[in-house]
Order: sequence, then C-alpha cells, then structure tokens
Amino acid sequence: MKRTDIGIKPGDIAAVASLVDSDCARILWHVWQHRHARLDELVELVGETSHWNVLLRIMNVINPAALRVLGQPILVFEKSALDYQTGEHVFHSWWLFSPFST
Repeated sequence: MKRTDIGIKPGDIAAVASLVDSDCARILWHVWQHRHARLDELVELVGETSHWNVLLRIMNVINPAALRVLGQPILVFEKSALDYQTGEHVFHSWWLFSPFST
C-alpha cells in the first residue's frame, strides 16, 4: 500500500493529543515524527508491559478521541506499506491515517 500521510497536520495531532493522557500523546507525536512505528517501538516508548496494553490505548483512547475531533481514526495498522520519503518497505506497523493512501 502507498503511504503519503499528507492528510494529517501537526494541529490535528495537537488537538487529539490534548484529549488523551501523556503516554497516548507520546505515541501520537512519535508516529508523526517517524511516519510509522512498530508495536514493539510503541511498547518501549511508553514503558508498557505488553503489546495488548498499547493496542488498547490505540483502540479505546487515541482513535476514539480522533473520531471526536477529526471525524476519523488517526492511527491505522498496515501489514505492508511503502514509505515514499525513505523508500523503505515497512511491514506490520502503525501509520497516521491518510485518505490519500491507495
């Protein structure tokens, strides 16, 4: 899948981050800065003890807050995607939602 992520702006990240706890905000800003992140990265980033805890944060806190503010989820999982900025083929990672992906 092609990933462009040009639909999400820093103000969108800030708006969603203002509605969630600090660990969820760190996840959002990390994905913004790196364009994508593996679940292992996010677990380490926020010092969680399991993948499930981070998945629950995405499903129950981050994306519902984004739905309220943006009308769409902000983080999506991709089994396989191409990062056009780096040319890297990325597997099993979380990305910012982009309505322009194909």
